[in-house]
Amino acid sequence: RYDEFKANIPLMEDLGMTVSIENHCDTYADEVIWLVRQLNHPSIGACVDTINSFVVLEGPEECVEKMAPYANCCHFCDNKLVVDPDGTHFIGVAIGQGDIDCVKVLRTLKEKAPLDRITFEVEYEMGSDPLEVAREKEIQACKESIDYLRNVLGVGVRNR
Repeated sequence: RYDEFKANIPLMEDLGMTVSIENHCDTYADEVIWLVRQLNHPSIGACVDTINSFVVLEGPEECVEKMAPYANCCHFCDNKLVVDPDGTHFIGVAIGQGDIDCVKVLRTLKEKAPLDRITFEVEYEMGSDPLEVAREKEIQACKESIDYLRNVLGVGVRNR
């Protein structure tokens, strides 16, 4: 991947692009950091996703701590650990209703990350709900996430 990114830096520069390499569901934080450091370009950073680290068995708070100094993008999400007949797994929930320490994660990002915004994600599980019902539940989870981000975490609110 290094060679592919390196070869495309001139195109990225011609287009005026900023690139964010995400700790996606098959990538460890250390791998993303290595790649960003090797590419060593001011417009290439990390996209830290607050739940993707679960898939590679990294703790989310530790992953954010490692990646924050390189983060030029953030996908802020929350998940809840559930145990059901299919086993133990995480499901998407409204931010603040899961098992991620959102206060700690945001504090780390504010203190260590060179970014000025976050993107929130709600990966709501549709389950057996009809599409219309699932869509309404997902919209409600988005509204609850926005409320939590603004009124508990102070995102988008000055002087907090």
